Amino acid sequence: MSGERAALQVALDQLGDEEPEQLGLFEPAQTELGRVMQGARRGRGRPPGARNKRTERTVAWLLGKHRDPREVLLEIAEANPFDLAAEFGCTPLEALQEKRHAATAVLPYVAERRPIAINLDGKVVHLVLEAPKADQALAEDGTIEIIGEIVPGEGE
Repeated sequence: MSGERAALQVALDQLGDEEPEQLGLFEPAQTELGRVMQGARRGRGRPPGARNKRTERTVAWLLGKHRDPREVLLEIAEANPFDLAAEFGCTPLEALQEKRHAATAVLPYVAERRPIAINLDGKVVHLVLEAPKADQALAEDGTIEIIGEIVPGEGE
């Protein structure tokens, strides 16, 4: 055996067949430093998602001087298109488009997004195509004639 292989074999013999203990990811810390770090508070600064105090003051000041933009959008969305057309100096169609834009803009603030509903009560057509059988002849252009019928499903 070469010197490197002999050294490797000696090291492997010393290790034995035992595997080292695998510590769990979420188990309590095993060392003093680990326990200190585990109990440590998060660093300084705002928690994620919290508003800046300056932003809160600015929003409060703006809402104190002006109307809530959501309220304005809702008023536009509820207004009569002919009244809006007269007030804005536009056509009733343009006023109706503005109503739609206002309703769309305020929607996320007043209603949550819902998953898309799928109606499975309607009729469903199943089409099954199979490969041609070995004894089935192909047409001259290489196509196969498919003959079928519509069979009502269960409950129809």
